[in-house]
Amino acid sequence: PWGSLTAVDLRSGEVVWTRALGTLRESAPFPIWLFFEDYGAPAFGGGISTDSGLYFIGASLDKYFRAFDVETGEELWRDRLPFMANSVPMTYRLSKSGKQFVVVASGGNPISDMGDALVAYALPD
Repeated sequence: PWGSLTAVDLRSGEVVWTRALGTLRESAPFPIWLFFEDYGAPAFGGGISTDSGLYFIGASLDKYFRAFDVETGEELWRDRLPFMANSVPMTYRLSKSGKQFVVVASGGNPISDMGDALVAYALPD
């Protein structure tokens, strides 16, 4: 009933996988969020795919920035941000042969913690 990610094969139109996105950890009191951990959370924002087969997204209320495998939907990595990331991440390289980075704007609002930050991550070679 909450946020989810769904991968669709654009040739066939078939759903390849669906995963819940986020948790209610920041929104519901303990222990209620424990019972709904696999449901996801309301999500506001988009993600970005990399050529290496990763999909990066913040978007959820729980302040995590996540990387998913585009083929399987498996969550491969996550990191806690200082504020929610209801923004679309960006990726860049400083030179054609340089290291790739993913950056996301993390900002609060009146229903969460107030603040703002830009957070960048270097992708492994």
